[in-house]
Amino acid sequence: MQALMQDSIFELPNGNFLLVPSSIIGTLHRYRQLKLATKEQGGMLMGIARAEKNQKFTIEFPPCIEVISITEPCKYDIATRTSFKRHCNHHLIDIKRAVTKHENLVYLGEWHTHPQDTPMPSNIDLESWRKAFTDKLAIVAIIGTVNDWWGYWSGNKILPIKKV
Repeated sequence: MQALMQDSIFELPNGNFLLVPSSIIGTLHRYRQLKLATKEQGGMLMGIARAEKNQKFTIEFPPCIEVISITEPCKYDIATRTSFKRHCNHHLIDIKRAVTKHENLVYLGEWHTHPQDTPMPSNIDLESWRKAFTDKLAIVAIIGTVNDWWGYWSGNKILPIKKV
């Protein structure tokens, strides 16, 4: 009998929270590299800021960010056992489709898989994030074969975030 998957809540370095619904976690876990021939996969994370009814916040410091949509890989993406590059227009099409359903949707960051039980960002990951997110905020996730690694890119560095 499989355990019921729960939503994941992470504490961000600024004291606020990231909510990742169990449905999103389940979709990400479908791409785990469980076989030797399985290639890396990846996509984008999109979400919304949440706050209590009259609570003031800015997009940089919302009380809670919720991942509500991701893009999934397609056959035109470029993937090997240890690398992944989005190369498919469907990622942008999926974002546009999601924005029509959720008007406050914003791009949060990226996710990809690693063929490790407990993944860690590689030098290639760090350089890619540096190019994409310099002086920006982003959420990044690496999906491992057993555990996942989540991080918060701020300015020019990555900070691991942990479940609460």
